[in-house]
Amino acid sequence: MNPNPSSRPAHPPPWLFLAGLVIGRLILAAATEARAADPSGYQQLHAFYRSAGDGEYLYDAVIEGKDGRLYGTTLNGGLDDGGLVFALNKDGSGYVVLHNFGYGTTNGQSPWGTVIQGSDHRLYGAARHGGTVDAGIVFSLTTNGTDFTIVRNFTTNQNDGAYPLNNVIEGQDGRLYGRTISGGTNDGNSIFGLNRDGTGYVLLHSFDSTISDYFDSFSGLIEGSDGMLYGTTYEDGALGNGSIFRLNKDGSNFQTLHDFGDNAADGGFPFGTIYETSEGVLYGTTSEGGTFDWGTLFRLNRDGTGYSVLRHFNPVNGEGYLPVAPPVEGPGGLLFGTTYFNEGDDTGTIYSVRKDGSGFRFLYTFQDNGTDGVEPNGPLLFGSDGTLYGTTFNGSGPVYGSIFRLKPLVLRSRKSPVGVIIQCEGFAGLRYALEATDTLPPQWQEVATVTNLTGTVEWLDDTGAVKRFYRARVLSP
Repeated sequence: MNPNPSSRPAHPPPWLFLAGLVIGRLILAAATEARAADPSGYQQLHAFYRSAGDGEYLYDAVIEGKDGRLYGTTLNGGLDDGGLVFALNKDGSGYVVLHNFGYGTTNGQSPWGTVIQGSDHRLYGAARHGGTVDAGIVFSLTTNGTDFTIVRNFTTNQNDGAYPLNNVIEGQDGRLYGRTISGGTNDGNSIFGLNRDGTGYVLLHSFDSTISDYFDSFSGLIEGSDGMLYGTTYEDGALGNGSIFRLNKDGSNFQTLHDFGDNAADGGFPFGTIYETSEGVLYGTTSEGGTFDWGTLFRLNRDGTGYSVLRHFNPVNGEGYLPVAPPVEGPGGLLFGTTYFNEGDDTGTIYSVRKDGSGFRFLYTFQDNGTDGVEPNGPLLFGSDGTLYGTTFNGSGPVYGSIFRLKPLVLRSRKSPVGVIIQCEGFAGLRYALEATDTLPPQWQEVATVTNLTGTVEWLDDTGAVKRFYRARVLSP
């Protein structure tokens, strides 16, 4: 198992990033057509291998830093097999390990959640083990990997919290919030808050049950646009099938918004947290329940009203099932998400859907080909460049997790009897500005604005130009 970058899929050349805009460029001297393997523009940016101290198993998402780079964690791997923090550029280059986790009282072990970037520009996260009594830590470090600091050592004392469940988030008040497996009242799982320097730690809420499975990650938290904390439970709730909850950041006004039924009409046992769209509506997924008992996609309002199931996942006809992470809002206002498995190879899928549940379609099925990642577990990231980025928990062959992207724009061309047809392929709902030049150095002129309604849109250049350069940029939806 050789972590040689040459063994990773190559990056096709027909597009690049420029000044935050996605630009597609091609030369039409020979108007031949190079087809992608699938309509999503899927590219694997980095594959993780077990040798040479690289990471293994990405349980959560990557984030985009203020510097435009991607940051994340692996659950295992690294120099001491305790996981690591990494960074890379959005084109897959510049991969670097920022910190290796391992055994000891001055380090953490096994980060089940990703990192966040705080308002002070430092990275923050949580590791389930490590620290003074091996009950986990909250940590911080700089974006170049220096000044690793333990912000909080958890203990096994009751009413203190122990073994962080997922990542931490930073609220609008500048404080960090997170969850633990146990250590709350009656040793149940808990929600905590603390300042970025570790002071002001407080247990905000304790649930009834202790999460006894130390080999899974469950829901982290989000802060809603109303300033409240939202999340899901896996087994708590009135029916014991999981729930959706919210509370104030001081721990007051805890409310259960929905108790899952885990039946043919409702989902059950959500692994992931929820996601709030630009309209203030919450979306999420369950791992069980629904018509086929393989999970659901749901929506509800922040006050708990308007709950509805949008999709019953079905493990037949090659479809994906067992969604873990919530969908995210992406290009064109669509929702984009993943399923952990699919019928056949059980490698997982990427899907898109409208916010009312219509227009559901699968964009990509991960490949059991010895190079691709499989089993996506964390949510997707809609980057500032209009691209969707994601991770897989596992991989095929020698791969043990991966980072990938879905390109929002691929340009192609073909000759026609009356000119050259420029084809823009990408996400439905995006608008593109097409530009052309006949000279080098280029003097670009906008020649058309087109809207991608179906995934592919075409424009005919009937000017009779013999040699011409074209490019396109994604306009704001």
